[in-house]
Amino acid sequence: MVPADYTLQRLRAVIAQAKALQCSEFPYDHSQQALERVLAHFRLLAETMESLGDNSSTEVVQQQCAIATRDIHVYLPLLGFILRSTNARNAFEFHRPFLRLAQDVLRPHADGGHVDTCLVMSSEWDFVPYIYHDIPKLPGFILIGLPAPESSNPLLFPLAGHELGHELWNRARHAAKIQRVSENLVLDEMVQKWAECREAFRWREWEDVSADATDELRQRLSTDLFWLEPRVQAVWWAMSQAEETFSDLIGLQLFGESFLYAFAYLLSPRLSVHRAARYPNLRERVGNLLKAAGEFGVLPPQDFDQQFEDLDAPHLAESDQFLLDVADHSLAQILPKLTEMAKGDITSANMAGRSAGEVERIRARYDLVVPAENVKCLTDIFNAAWHAFLDPDLWSDLPEVQDSREKVLKNLVLKNMEVFEIEHILTEGAT
Repeated sequence: MVPADYTLQRLRAVIAQAKALQCSEFPYDHSQQALERVLAHFRLLAETMESLGDNSSTEVVQQQCAIATRDIHVYLPLLGFILRSTNARNAFEFHRPFLRLAQDVLRPHADGGHVDTCLVMSSEWDFVPYIYHDIPKLPGFILIGLPAPESSNPLLFPLAGHELGHELWNRARHAAKIQRVSENLVLDEMVQKWAECREAFRWREWEDVSADATDELRQRLSTDLFWLEPRVQAVWWAMSQAEETFSDLIGLQLFGESFLYAFAYLLSPRLSVHRAARYPNLRERVGNLLKAAGEFGVLPPQDFDQQFEDLDAPHLAESDQFLLDVADHSLAQILPKLTEMAKGDITSANMAGRSAGEVERIRARYDLVVPAENVKCLTDIFNAAWHAFLDPDLWSDLPEVQDSREKVLKNLVLKNMEVFEIEHILTEGAT
C-alpha cells in the first residue's frame, strides 16, 4: 500500500465513525446538523481521493493526502464534542434560551457566510469553558464547552456569555478597529520606556539618539527590522488581552452580577498555574470588570476584588517580560474603547433588559419553591438564583427542602428555564 491508500482508509474509518454517531439521540437539531455537515465533507474528501487515478501527478496526490489528513486532525475532536453534546449530564434546558440570546447578539453582525447562529453545547473535561468558532465547514456554528462537573449547574451558565463574546469579537471584526491603536500604544510605550527597553534587549546601538528625541526614536523603532518582531509580539499580546477583556465585558453586560458571581465561583482565589501572557493577570481582569460595572448598571458584590490573587509571573526572558509589560499598559489605555464597543454591541441587539424588580419577584417565587412565570429576561433568572444561593436562610423554615437546598435550587432554576422557553413558544404561536 502507498500513502494514498492509507489516507483513503483513514477517511473511510472517520466516515464509518460519523455514521455510527448518527444513531445517537440528539436533544436538539443543531448537533445533528453539525454532524451531517462534517460527514458530508469527509465523504467528499473520500470521493476526491477515489477519483485520483494512475494519471494523477504525484504532487496532486500528495497534496490531497495532506488536506485529508489535516482535516481528520481538525474535525475528529469536533465529532467527539458533538457526541458529548448528547450526554444527559448536559443541561438541555439552557440550550434554546441561550441560542435565542446568541442570535439576538450576533444577528446585527451577520453576513453572507452567517445566515444565522447555530449552537452546540457540551460538557467537556476542561476546567474552564471554551469555544470552537469560525470552523470552515460549519459556518454560523458556535460550539461551547462547559466543565463536566458543572455542566448541569445553572449558576455557572452566565460564563457562556464570555465565550459568546469571542464569537462577537470575530463577527463584528473588532480586532481591525483597534489594531492601529494598539500598534501606536505599543510604540509609544517603547519610546517612553526606552532606557528599560534598551536594557531588556541589550541594545547598544543608536547611542547618538537622545531619549528626549522621541520623534526620531519612534521613527527608528517603527522602521528598523530588528524591532519588527518585538513590536509584533507586544501587539499580539495586547490584542489577545483586548479580546479576552472584551469577552469578559460581554459576559458582564449580558448577565450582570450573576456573571461576577460565576466568575468568582470558578476562578477565585486563583488558578495554581502561571499566568498566560495572552490574558491580563487575574486581578487586572477583575479590576477591568469593576470599572465597567458602573457603565453597565451592574452592582458588584461587596469586596469582590478581594476574592482574587494574581497568578504567578510567566517564565519569560527579560526582553519578553518587557514586551508583556508594554502589552499590559496598552490594554489599560484601550479599556474605555473596549467598554464602549461592548456596550454598543449589546444595545444594538435590542434585547429585554435586566430588572432589579424582576429579580426580586423571581426570588420571591423561589422562596416558595416554584418557578416564576412571565419572565422577560433570562438574566433575571440567574441573578435571582444567585441571590437565593447566597442566602444562608434560604428555606430555613422548610427543613425537608433545606437538607438538599443546593440540589433543589439548581433543579428549580432549570425548571424555570423550561417554563421561560414554553411561554416563549406559546407567545410566538399566538402571534
